[in-house]
Amino acid sequence: MSLIDVSDGNRLTATALFNLHKQGRAMSDISNTADGGDILLFDNPVWHAIEARIIAAFSDVRLEDGIGYFEANAKDDYLNPDDPCYQAERARDDRHDWMSLVRHIEANDGRMNECAHCFMDLKGLYFHLPVLLLTNTQLLSTYFLNPDTALLDLLTPPQWEILIDLYEYLVDYDWWIDHLMKEEETQCRTCGKIKHRESMTRAEAMAHVENSEDFKIWQILRNEYEVRFGRATSPARR
Repeated sequence: MSLIDVSDGNRLTATALFNLHKQGRAMSDISNTADGGDILLFDNPVWHAIEARIIAAFSDVRLEDGIGYFEANAKDDYLNPDDPCYQAERARDDRHDWMSLVRHIEANDGRMNECAHCFMDLKGLYFHLPVLLLTNTQLLSTYFLNPDTALLDLLTPPQWEILIDLYEYLVDYDWWIDHLMKEEETQCRTCGKIKHRESMTRAEAMAHVENSEDFKIWQILRNEYEVRFGRATSPARR
């Protein structure tokens, strides 16, 4: 699921949020107040509050001498490090501002090399994590949220907390259970045929939600947080 919808002209992009943060605006103010002609009045303020917290929590992360997105692309293309094309791609990696890659993805309508992070080192993965949080959460389960990876050792408590809250939001546990317990009719956009979905019992709905990948990741993160920090995560903020 993407957190960026560049097709909606009234929606504040992650880039705009980051610029406000650099100007010294408090994240709570950015999430809860209007600015510049209602630019901050969103259709989903909870989602944008999460985006703002991601930006704040990872704002100090740097690539340093790690393998960034563009260098990883070069590796994916089987280029030799001595190749001038490889060196040119490595030079494209911003080592201080991961939001530059978010801006690149936004400018390309969300398109990105979804295999690039397979070729990154630990520093590159850490630098790339907030980029995926803001652009493509579907890749996180495969490459970032394995409890055995050393990447999790680098996360600060605020970074852990926003990861957990993000997945709580994606799961939306109570809403999905209520939704699955209702009968529903939908019309196919292609053929116009009406499709009927039978309602589930509460037990069936709970089993369905708890078998989802996002729910499993949410629970893994909560358990890992408690083990690492000796305390449970905060109650739901929604």
